[in-house]
Amino acid sequence: MNPSGHEGLEAGSSANHHGSGRPKLEHLQSHFSHIAPHLKAHLTDRQANPILSTSEPTSGYLAPLSEAFVNAYETGSRMGLGMPVRVTLSTTESSLVVLQSAPTSSSVTGQELSTATRQSTPVSPVLTAENGPDTSKMLVSTVIAPAGELAEARVAIWAIEDVARRLQTSLEK
Repeated sequence: MNPSGHEGLEAGSSANHHGSGRPKLEHLQSHFSHIAPHLKAHLTDRQANPILSTSEPTSGYLAPLSEAFVNAYETGSRMGLGMPVRVTLSTTESSLVVLQSAPTSSSVTGQELSTATRQSTPVSPVLTAENGPDTSKMLVSTVIAPAGELAEARVAIWAIEDVARRLQTSLEK
């Protein structure tokens, strides 16, 4: 159990993992629901297919938001702006804020990023023929929150990124 009283993803119980070491989807969904129970949180694949969601995953806004993020991610990369980290959407006419991210592929570890930062050497992503990032295995994290809860939404998006990284790692094994 973690300090908040919820069981974490790293729980060692064999009941929470398949024999191959992969966490069960039910366990991930339970953990995911505890990240930010009062916020809407989603994890989709590149094609906007829902993987985990705290609300109705077939909501009409989920697919367009995920597709818009993938387009922004690819465009930012092709423009030479570097690897996009996060997109935040807030408007003057809405009381909501949307945060989206695509966790760094587990093939580029935190250690590699740290080393590259110290050496001022960029870590190159896998690029497609169009000189954009390879988004074929991308997972898109989305949090929708009241504008007054931006800090909570940021914490939630970081937690969802962690879930996505763990899911990507388990699927690569």
